Amino acid sequence: MHRLAGALLAVVAVAACAGDPGGILFRTTVEAPDGSYAQEVVLGDQTGLVTGIEPTAWDGQSAFDPPSVAIDEHDPSTLIFRWSNGACDRPAISFSRSGDRFDLRIDPREQFGSCTAILLFRSIRIHLTEPITPDNIDICCSGSAQPATGVDLAPRLRTTPGLT
Repeated sequence: MHRLAGALLAVVAVAACAGDPGGILFRTTVEAPDGSYAQEVVLGDQTGLVTGIEPTAWDGQSAFDPPSVAIDEHDPSTLIFRWSNGACDRPAISFSRSGDRFDLRIDPREQFGSCTAILLFRSIRIHLTEPITPDNIDICCSGSAQPATGVDLAPRLRTTPGLT
């Protein structure tokens, strides 16, 4: 009986960790330039500022850089968020606010199984009701996600002030 209860508890815990982030949900699909490796990305907005998300082309930033955010040069109310994840992952992003600071938290929701072990470069546009300075956004990783460099495992990662 204890084994059954333990197994049921493990299943519930795994299901809870694999769920969508809190807040108003926005979804898009990102893929490689050739259309391969399509993955759904979900962003949970807890700020009330997000009006939509969409995929954007990877701009050549190194995949070994930590996740970063920049202002879209064509629209100051749009952020470009870049990260890398595995081919088996189901990325979930949480966007929240604490005072005058914002948090972007990426959770890869790793899935193990029969897929290619490959690092994918991802980038989305986050459309907002008002401009936010990237210096006011802290980026971090949930669960087992870590910056690809492995150099700075602190909770707060760098932000990129603008596109180059």
